[in-house]
Amino acid sequence: MTDESIGVRVQRMRKTDQVLILASIVSGRSEGGTFSGRSVTDLFYDTTLPAPVKIGNVIANLGRAGLATSAKAHGAWSLTPLGRQRVSELVGNDSAALLAESLPGGANLAHSRHPLIPASLAPPQILRPVSDFTKTSPSASQVFGMTRFPDTVKESDVPDPVAAGLEAAGEAINGHGLRFLLASQRALVDDLWGNVAAHMWACNYGLAFFEDRRGRGMNYNLAIEVGAMLMTGRRCLLLKDSSIKRMPTDLVGFIYKSVDLDNPETVAHAAHEWVREDLALGKCKDCVSAGN
Repeated sequence: MTDESIGVRVQRMRKTDQVLILASIVSGRSEGGTFSGRSVTDLFYDTTLPAPVKIGNVIANLGRAGLATSAKAHGAWSLTPLGRQRVSELVGNDSAALLAESLPGGANLAHSRHPLIPASLAPPQILRPVSDFTKTSPSASQVFGMTRFPDTVKESDVPDPVAAGLEAAGEAINGHGLRFLLASQRALVDDLWGNVAAHMWACNYGLAFFEDRRGRGMNYNLAIEVGAMLMTGRRCLLLKDSSIKRMPTDLVGFIYKSVDLDNPETVAHAAHEWVREDLALGKCKDCVSAGN
């Protein structure tokens, strides 16, 4: 895996390949799955990539190469199967990461907009492991999962629905080209809270489950973790399970999405909607097949 960001990789490509990649992003975000010269040019500006002087000529070349074809609407184009295959060869699922890198960071907390504080400004004690990790796994494409540890089979005869919820959330987020991370997956540092903090700094986004499936009360560490993420400008998806009546007082007024952990599909739907609509990163293949 290269240390270069997806933006740098794309900028090093031929201009026709750059246009093809950005056209695929525009198509994924549009209702009809099409793009135009103007919409692709606008995305060049949004991603701070140098735009071609004559975008129409480049798109025409894509058409002659069989990578794009005219759509019904005037001035609209669609990628052909060969065009989509070429995008996959060039960047795989990383096109979403390119768009995520370009989005202005920031989150709302206490009626104020908090700018995104980058991973490079993590505290000195965890800066090195965070920096090493984000070299090969950029923070702009990472979503930190916040929840209690699911009960194991040894701890309970009844399967813990949190485990299925985490799996559903991860599949949905990863399907959009982002990466869903849990602190339990790796030890960036050796102590528990330090490892959680390192993962928070290494991710530009967060996802939190608020639930009480085991009747032990909510995990109020979540309020601390979500608050810290928001304070450092990291947007978070808050999922409220049907097992609780209301959100913690500290988070009253924040927009959340209701889910039922007995039905992991509700978690997947909420995660897809958040990435697609709230973060405006466009549709993944599962969104398209589901008609969303």
